[in-house]
Amino acid sequence: MRHPRLVATIIVVLLLGMWGTVAGPGWSPDPYLNQIIPDTSDTAIGSSVRTDPPRTYEVASEVHSLESDAGPINVTVRRPLGKETPSPAVVFMHGTGTYLHTAFTQHATVLASAGIVTLVGDKPLDSYSTTERDYGELASAYRDQWEWLRELDGVDENEVGVYGESEGAFIAPMVAAAEPEVAFVVLVSSPVVPIRQQGALAADTYLRQMRVPEQLLQAIPRLIGGELPGGFDYIDFDVGPYQEQITQPVLILYGTGDLSMPVIQGAQQIIDDIATNGNTDYTLRYYEGADHGLRVLERGSPSLSRVAAEDISRWILGLPATASADPQIAGAQPVQHFTAEEPGTPRWYASGAAPIIILIVGLTLTVFGFLAGLVGQIRVQKAPLLDLRGTSRPLIQAGASVVIAWAVFVWYLLAIADLALSYQTDALIVRGGWLVCQIVAIIAAGMVVRLIYSWLRARPLTGFPHVVLVSSILGLTTLLAALAYWNVYPSLLTAL
Repeated sequence: MRHPRLVATIIVVLLLGMWGTVAGPGWSPDPYLNQIIPDTSDTAIGSSVRTDPPRTYEVASEVHSLESDAGPINVTVRRPLGKETPSPAVVFMHGTGTYLHTAFTQHATVLASAGIVTLVGDKPLDSYSTTERDYGELASAYRDQWEWLRELDGVDENEVGVYGESEGAFIAPMVAAAEPEVAFVVLVSSPVVPIRQQGALAADTYLRQMRVPEQLLQAIPRLIGGELPGGFDYIDFDVGPYQEQITQPVLILYGTGDLSMPVIQGAQQIIDDIATNGNTDYTLRYYEGADHGLRVLERGSPSLSRVAAEDISRWILGLPATASADPQIAGAQPVQHFTAEEPGTPRWYASGAAPIIILIVGLTLTVFGFLAGLVGQIRVQKAPLLDLRGTSRPLIQAGASVVIAWAVFVWYLLAIADLALSYQTDALIVRGGWLVCQIVAIIAAGMVVRLIYSWLRARPLTGFPHVVLVSSILGLTTLLAALAYWNVYPSLLTAL
């Protein structure tokens, strides 16, 4: 055989590709077929009841300090000035991206200008972090804010509701279920399904929109399907049992420009959940082009949809007449192509702390071999400081190429994430970057094959040099297998 090393490299690459295909769960979400068809594109809230529109009243803003189990927290209260009768009121509940009483400024001000007292409080962070979130504690804290707001002068204590946006839409049903006197529930951009499922759907939607290679889609369950190190138990939280206890009127709002939420599946589940308690008082609205916070572009910057603000204020002010007034479902046509579903579970080596440990071990052995190769290049009185019998240079090249392959892959993932979060696409990065990842990974595999051939030719090695070569090859092989897990190598199984 004239080119045994080339043949061996091709075989290794194909084996790595096959390993990547079978090593983890696949990803093929079911199409979502249960579509919602709005009755009309006009989102105006029905009933003949008269309500004041936004900008009817001047707004006064004041900051209060409330005592809580976690210590004092600040709340911003906005009131309509000049309103002669007690006002309905609402407590805002933060999503993932906000936590201070200075959030929801535009939303809370617009509602207050229509005659609704609004409260935006600090999120109690003692029970909230990146890895640990106690939704029960959060619900208890927001319930305290709701009770305080009911006692505020100028507020109708029988008309105080809750407004949950994004992750806050997990908390609002919990408060409403625990406190029957909550007057109404507003759910904006609600995930509804557990965050693990919602995150998988969001990633799938973003990646498909960017037209990434099919291999990258297979990374979705491998990344979030298993146990995550450091906690993250909250990503499997199910709000369904709390929604089933809601007896209050519910306003459900989504923007059709929000690609991260199950805008049809989620809305349908809310309607089905509250129906188990005999509750048919719901109103569902979809806003054309609005994003996760119901914002649309106005003069080049995102701003709360004027139509959404009018609908929310009218729905709250018009209760109980507006609780289920026709049309119950209206707005732009929503689109959800795939079902938000439980991703497959990775095997033990790709779940929890195991993949991190494997990478650390592989990288440690690889760096050890790389440094040993450098030492082997140093000569003292014409003799190598560490006699690796001609394997020093292949050892250095193999270690560098594998680390570079991983660096390029990580860069590619970060570039894709940046494009997805900014709602952009770039064919050069998406397709060209993936091709570069594959080429560099194949070169790395070739360098490892070259090192193995050099080692076999240099045998018999004994003692420390033998330990260096064997441990380095183990580390390099581990890193190549870990890289192959993310489907970087071409696979004959995929082609079939």
